[in-house]
Amino acid sequence: MVPAAQLARLRLGEPNWTEVAADLKVPARLEVDETRVARLGSPVTGRVTALHVLEGQAVKRGEVIATLHSTELAAAQSGYLKAISQQQLAERAVGRARQLLTAEVIGEAELLRRESEVAQASAEVDAFRDQLAMLGVSNEALSTLAATRKVNSTTPITATIDGIALKRMVTVGQVVQPADAVVVLADLTSLWLVADVPEQAVGALRAGMTVQAEITSLPGH
Repeated sequence: MVPAAQLARLRLGEPNWTEVAADLKVPARLEVDETRVARLGSPVTGRVTALHVLEGQAVKRGEVIATLHSTELAAAQSGYLKAISQQQLAERAVGRARQLLTAEVIGEAELLRRESEVAQASAEVDAFRDQLAMLGVSNEALSTLAATRKVNSTTPITATIDGIALKRMVTVGQVVQPADAVVVLADLTSLWLVADVPEQAVGALRAGMTVQAEITSLPGH
């Protein structure tokens, strides 16, 4: 016999279909969006003379984050200035040769020789200009260098994105190569939630399902 108290709770009706699912709880973690990360380095070998950001500091695009001293950069600038001087001397020599040719003091072969020297000097100028561009020197800086004839052996490293300085990979006084990262920046306005779902449960997942995450370090969020 079924007790009367239980019978009172029974309800009769037509059966219907409904979805029944259990919650799946798995460990997860927040990670930076790899498409929003910038690993900043130097295009030239040099020694770090100053670091202008701390880990956790917000940085704006174009802001100087580090300063380097580079003998390689200074040598390339010196070579560029020397090539410009050689080019100017060669051009003046061609001008004098044309006057001497008009006066029939020299032959045409001498003029051609001096013109070839101008072409060679111009090629060296272009080669050093391309080298300095690869070392991160802008066209404006090249024009200033040619006008002032002053070699600048320091080079800045600037932020390429707005973000937070996640890591400082070097210290002041350290020598860095072009392949070395100096500071890692990340835009934290968008993060990835990575969940470790067991293989046997993957088949139950569908696009559009609701996901809730609890962050231990942020109770209630």
